[in-house]
Amino acid sequence: MSTKDLEADAAIIRVSFDIEQISSDLVWRAADATSNRDLYGAVGRFAGAVHLRQDDAVTVQVTAYGREEALVNINVLDAMLYTVPHTSGRTLCAPSPFSKVRATAPVEQWAPAEIHHCHERKLKLAVQKSLTPLQVVATDGRWKLSLIITVLIERAIAQNKFSEIRVFSFDPEAEVGSGTEPPTETVPVPAAHG
Repeated sequence: MSTKDLEADAAIIRVSFDIEQISSDLVWRAADATSNRDLYGAVGRFAGAVHLRQDDAVTVQVTAYGREEALVNINVLDAMLYTVPHTSGRTLCAPSPFSKVRATAPVEQWAPAEIHHCHERKLKLAVQKSLTPLQVVATDGRWKLSLIITVLIERAIAQNKFSEIRVFSFDPEAEVGSGTEPPTETVPVPAAHG
């Protein structure tokens, strides 16, 4: 086992929303968790895609913004990464950069939200991070990547506290590897029992 096998790179997908927004869109950024280098290419071979590498460990961080007097807390109830592989002729990508057999990857186990105050902007932030990283298993490929989260938002209005459940999402492109075509993958199909 090499040093590379022991020390997988960590990537983090940071998503955020405002508790007052009417859209379901997440603001997002993908970065190297150590250097904070942006993983979304603006120019070059990976422009327009989140660039990951095999063995990267990917976590998700959700940040909710709200007025200091309104936001109480958040709790991610459900989070799922969905992927749709790109194809080129007869060359097929794996169903997901995170799995060779399925196109969905649940983001499970979340730390309790941490509450931060930004008094100069009169904002409160609730930040919740996933605890179990998703491992990139693909060597090469391109996918349409979507994250859909269901969040319980606790808020206060005029001394009254109440909760609401909201769904938010984002959907960039994701690319793993060098940008070359992936090898054609064949997955054994179980025999039908009849």
